Amino acid sequence: MKSITKYTLLGLVILDLGLIVLNNHFYYYHSVVPKLDFAKFIFGIGILIFILYLIKKTQRKFLTWVMIFLFGISLILNFILLVEYYDLVQQDKRISQYYELKDHNEIKRKFEKDLENREIVYFDFGIYSDKKLKKKLKKKYDIDCFSMGCLVLPEMTKYNELVEKYIKEKYNEELNDSFIEDK
Repeated sequence: MKSITKYTLLGLVILDLGLIVLNNHFYYYHSVVPKLDFAKFIFGIGILIFILYLIKKTQRKFLTWVMIFLFGISLILNFILLVEYYDLVQQDKRISQYYELKDHNEIKRKFEKDLENREIVYFDFGIYSDKKLKKKLKKKYDIDCFSMGCLVLPEMTKYNELVEKYIKEKYNEELNDSFIEDK
């Protein structure tokens, strides 16, 4: 194996292993993360190919390329997971601002600030996340929609009322119209 190939392979393995450990730490409380499980599986196969490389004296060039391919795929999956985790953290930081609102005046000030900064949000409550609603709110009104599950908080429902009032005044439409599917 050439030096550049060795160092490329070593770099891939070290980066990949580091990201697996990091993603494992970040997603520790999530019981199922298919991309992470798949990345670990691919990494494991890469290790088995490496062992086969050490044992078998023929076909080493082919096994080297297989290892580079497998570790590269695992690295890409781990990098995607890292980016997704960063997005989740940013979303959580943004949502956490609304947990701190105590009374109607604070909620109204936050809504006015969001309106000024063009960062209006809508909190969707329920068992499942309505992806069509999210797309419609973003496209039609430039409003980000966060799915909160069954956790209904009064400050968020009051904020939603201000959003509904804003849509009624600015667009002369009811927000409930966004829930109706296009035919």
